[in-house]
Amino acid sequence: MIGERLESQFQVPWFALLLLIAGLGLMAVGFSTQTSPMLAASVLPLAIGASLLVFGLPPQFSALVGEDGLEVEGSGGPFVIPYASIRNVKANGRPADPRTASASAAITVLHDGGVLHIPGRLNVPTAEVLRLLVDRVPTSGGREVNPDLADYLQRQEMYFDAESVATYCAARRLASGSRRGLRAFAVGLILGGVIETALAASGTFDVVWALPGVFCAAIGLVLFITSFAETAASGPLLKQWRKSSLVVGPTGLAMVQGPIHGEVRWPELLEIRFQSKPRGFPPTPANLVPGILLRVKGADIIIADIYDRPLCVIYGRIMAAAGRAEPLVEEL
Repeated sequence: MIGERLESQFQVPWFALLLLIAGLGLMAVGFSTQTSPMLAASVLPLAIGASLLVFGLPPQFSALVGEDGLEVEGSGGPFVIPYASIRNVKANGRPADPRTASASAAITVLHDGGVLHIPGRLNVPTAEVLRLLVDRVPTSGGREVNPDLADYLQRQEMYFDAESVATYCAARRLASGSRRGLRAFAVGLILGGVIETALAASGTFDVVWALPGVFCAAIGLVLFITSFAETAASGPLLKQWRKSSLVVGPTGLAMVQGPIHGEVRWPELLEIRFQSKPRGFPPTPANLVPGILLRVKGADIIIADIYDRPLCVIYGRIMAAAGRAEPLVEEL
């Protein structure tokens, strides 16, 4: 893909258009029959639909795939994102998995300079872009691991060369998908609720419409505020997750992640599985959290999506070190 240009394709905002059509229909019936409930009911879909059209549409995206980085021209460009600066990659807000990503998945790239949101519809399949990105991300992360792993790391580097030992530290920030649509929806709720409440208070609508107006405005405000919260998409936040570290070496791995402190040798692993989304059933912690499942006798351990490299890259490094299979991402 080197030298190829990535460009976003136009997406028809069906949801926003349907809301506007529904609102206009209710308004037309209300005016024709002179019934204020119909007019009051039209306010919310009109406000949300208009907000989604004005604030929710993704910006035009354009980028050139360079040898050493992604040269972004649209979406706030121009600027260059070196592949070596990429810390995480997500598809539709989940850990990126080039094997299963849909052809129109939205991509989130967390890098040293910030976050880049690549729209879901491009002139090339999403899976190809994901393979390009994760293939060129360095397979080892930061070397400043948790002090509890310092001795393990030192022993690994003493017996093996440093390049055969990979380390991963907790990310400085967590990557999440674009929340432009959610914020636009929240703004629509707030505007619709405020307008409905004001018209009810002025006597244009029955005063009973003030209650749903206040409720919608309050819900919209809560959604808007929470859209800025930094959360771990891999599930509930681990306690002290910023102190997490992972060391992967030729003989096994060691990890500090929340309550987990320990080492595992490769022969002890019964199963290694990368799950980019929760499995859900049976409802065990290992199935409810996206991540890398390490199954040992009597326990399931999940490597959560909180590190300074994409999970699929970490998974590939673990599989190669354990000698179980080839890395997840093939060289392009």
